[in-house]
Amino acid sequence: SNTLSPDARIFVLVHKMDLVLEEMRESVLEKRRSMIAQVCRACGVSQFQCFATSIWDETLYKAWSEIVTNLIPNISFLESHLNDFCRMCDADEVVLFERATFL
Repeated sequence: SNTLSPDARIFVLVHKMDLVLEEMRESVLEKRRSMIAQVCRACGVSQFQCFATSIWDETLYKAWSEIVTNLIPNISFLESHLNDFCRMCDADEVVLFERATFL
């Protein structure tokens, strides 16, 4: 039997947006988002996040960063410790990478 997970987080990456003219990207993304919303509603899913991405700029990294941030439990706890670490090291910035992809 199928089981619905009402709290599941859905992330959709609309890729190869670099192939779309810059002035049309927002409207193309909105059309895709609308299509995805229609399919999601048919499946009983009301919430999802959509990202326009490309391997040729920072959009894929930004999307992945936001996705990972959303999936980490107690993110504020981790951020607090990273800020403490940054201060202890007298660093301007601390960057945390995901081990498997280095994103």
